[in-house]
Amino acid sequence: MIISHEIVNSNSDYKNKEVYVENSAGGKLPETGGAGAAFIYLSGALLAVGIAVFLISRIKRGLLDAK
Repeated sequence: MIISHEIVNSNSDYKNKEVYVENSAGGKLPETGGAGAAFIYLSGALLAVGIAVFLISRIKRGLLDAK
């Protein structure tokens, strides 16, 4: 890829220049997620299910007012 600069009017401080930039793969980006994220998602899902079961059982026993 070639990046170029062209002077349109005389107010520019730059001269006409071209720079060649090599397009290469470079380094790998870090992966997102992984075992730690999966553990957090699973813990949150189990906590949500546990709270739902707890609240439903309290409502059925009449210990919690469901309005």
